[in-house]
Amino acid sequence: MDREGETGDAETGDVGKGRRHLGSPRVSLSSSPRPLSVSGVRLQSMFASIRSFFAERAAGNLDKASTDLVRVAACALLLELAHADDDFSEEERQRITRAAIEMGVEESELRDVLALAEAERRESVDLFQFTRLVAESFSREERLRLVEAIWGVVYSDGVLTEAENHLARRIAELLGFQHPEVQAVKEKVAERRR
Repeated sequence: MDREGETGDAETGDVGKGRRHLGSPRVSLSSSPRPLSVSGVRLQSMFASIRSFFAERAAGNLDKASTDLVRVAACALLLELAHADDDFSEEERQRITRAAIEMGVEESELRDVLALAEAERRESVDLFQFTRLVAESFSREERLRLVEAIWGVVYSDGVLTEAENHLARRIAELLGFQHPEVQAVKEKVAERRR
């Protein structure tokens, strides 16, 4: 089943069958300037659905709802990694749950946050909407902990596939980290698994 925006082109950042383009949205080179349409509209749609979801729970507390939006986006990134090899294992599920709690998701909201993150992940045409929100909202330290959680998910089932490796590196880059930092975190997490 093809979705709009999916390709099999390795140059665009796709990582295999059924994977989405991870970079910025394609933009028309026509002479008339246009606002970002696909990604911008999708991002607004994501915000609307998540805000609505948390409005019921936050009872008007916008700061909490805004923080939860970022947590949902971070969880969506972790879930995408877990699905990268087409095998979402129990170990990956447990690692994502632990990472969500470490990011401040309350246990009473955990199931709902992860369900919403999964729904948003499935509906997305790329991961840019999630990485942008996280990059703009998390501190450098929080983003680095997320990159560590990313590699934790990748290694949690004991197998590193090429798709997972590529996707983890790409997400880390979109979160603002360079190769040496990403490699250092990857090695640190891999060493803990041994």
